[in-house]
This record gives sequence, structure tokens and C-alpha cells, in this order.
Amino acid sequence: MEKIEGNRNFANKLWNAGRYLVQMIDNANLSPQQAAGLAVSGPIEQKDLDNLPLAERYIVSRAHETIEGVTSALHAHNIAEAGSLVYDFFWNQYTNWYIEASKVHASREGATDESKETVLRTLVYVFDASLRMLHPFMPYVTETLWQRLPHHGESLMIADWPKLSQASALARSAAAEKDFGILQEVVNAVRSARAEYKVEPGKKVGASIMVKDPDMLSALNQEKDVLAFIARIDPGNYELINAADYVASEAKTVKLVIREGLEVELPLSQMVDAEKEKQRLSKQAEKMQKDIDLLDKRLSSKGFVDKAPPAKVEETRGQREEKAAQLAKVMQAIADLA
Repeated sequence: MEKIEGNRNFANKLWNAGRYLVQMIDNANLSPQQAAGLAVSGPIEQKDLDNLPLAERYIVSRAHETIEGVTSALHAHNIAEAGSLVYDFFWNQYTNWYIEASKVHASREGATDESKETVLRTLVYVFDASLRMLHPFMPYVTETLWQRLPHHGESLMIADWPKLSQASALARSAAAEKDFGILQEVVNAVRSARAEYKVEPGKKVGASIMVKDPDMLSALNQEKDVLAFIARIDPGNYELINAADYVASEAKTVKLVIREGLEVELPLSQMVDAEKEKQRLSKQAEKMQKDIDLLDKRLSSKGFVDKAPPAKVEETRGQREEKAAQLAKVMQAIADLA
């Protein structure tokens, strides 16, 4: 019964995504020729992928990764793996992330017809590829949705597989996957904090995001509004800045250490009472201290220091220093709450 319910929910997710695309196309007021031009005629090439904005590069790259994986799994007769790959991509990447990002892109102030067309074309391209991959598993609903969207050919059943040639790999963007992945880390951390403090789902909170690496800051700035929309951050109380330029507020905050050189502060007054924040930080400090103790134990072992490659020893010392610096920040945050 659980599997049946899960498959029903996925079919609903697929259907709702298709309805969203049809509505987007209808609202775009395209001419019949323009609408027909959205039909997918083949894989996106590398030069075209490289010219797309970050979110679009990301989802197309991940779609191509999924196509490669599903194709390999089917050639190996691993049907379960193929189904799992496309299920995970469609649910956890396309609908949960890119469709949400597309809502922001399409309604951005100053968005041009060209930028809106890019969003629409990307939505259709990835959805079309997903339908082709899902067709062996869900033939009826995928055929119905494919017929409602711009397409070439009479039937999805006889349409080309998304990967036309086994000889050449589909275009990918490791940089886009990395950069958008960092945005996902920030959103997930904010979401986790909101859930931990039981912030109402519809409530927007302020945020200060401090980034040390200029390239990372530039990448996040490209999708600053998407980050705010998905993480439910108040646009009027939101800053994304270089860590060196950040001036700490006197107000108490919830501090999130995402990774080295990337931190988020959320106004504590908008989240929860100070006592709960102290408890959360204390648990985080306890875990960090255990990690430091393990690293200290390894570094104090003559067997490790004398026998391990010097590079490995230095790497471990660096990990210890990084953990210690993070712990100091958490301990300071606890002290600030006293």
C-alpha cells in the first residue's frame, strides 16, 4: 500500500508540473509559431549550455547527468536503478528546485522577453526529457502530458530517446552544479533552522549571508532572489555580502555555519527565545568538541604522525584548526546569549 501511495503521489507531482508548464505557455501569449518553436529537437549542446543563466545551466546539467545514468542502467537491465534515478531527479531537483526558481525568474522586475523565453524553453526541455525517461514506466500519463506540450512527432512511444548517441556524452556544467549546490546548502540550512525553531511556514524572516570567497558570492548573487523565495527570507531584511564587509548587529541572532567561509545569521527575535538557541548551540559545540578530540587523538598518535604521509598529517592539522575556529565562533555565540 505504501508503494502504491508513493507512486500515486509521484503521478500527481508529474501531472501538476505538466499543468504548470501548459499554464506558463498559455500566459506567455506566444504565437503558434513561437509555441511550436519550444518543441525539443535534440540535446542542448555545450556552447548553448554555457550561455544559460546559473539555475538553467544547473538543471540542464543535472538532467543530462540523469539521462546518462538512466541510459546506462537500462542497458545493464537494471530497471529499478533507472526508475529510481529519474524519480529522484524529477521530484528532488526539477520540481522542488527548478520549478520554484522559474517562478522567480519569470516574474523578476525588468525581466526581458528573451530571459522569459529562456526559462520557458528550459522548463519544456527538461520536462520533455523527463517524460521520455519515464515513458517506459508510466506510458499513459507521460503520453498524455507530452501531447499537450509542444513536440515533434506523432507519439512519445516512438520519439527519440534523450541520449541519441552512445559515443558522445551530453553537455554538463560542473561549475553550475557546484554553485547552485551551494545555494541549496544555504536554503537547506535555513529551512532546518526554521523547522527546529518551529517558525510558521508562511512567515518570512530576515537573513544576513556572509561569504568569504568572491566567486561564491558572485554565484549566489545571481540567484539572490531565488534563495530568498525558496528559503522564505524577507527581501526587505536580507543581505548577501562579503564576509570582510559584514558588521555584526547588536541584536541576538541564530548563527548557521554552512561551511568554511560561508555563514548565515537569522534574527533571533524572529525565530525563537534565547534559551532554546543556547541549547541548540551547546549541542553543536559538543559535537564540534568531539570532532576536535578525535583529531587531537589522531595527531597525538606517534604511529599516525610518524607513518602517515606528511600531506595527510598536514591535512589533519588543518581540519583541526578549522574545527577549532568554528567552535570558537559557536562558543562566542553562546556567550552573547548569556
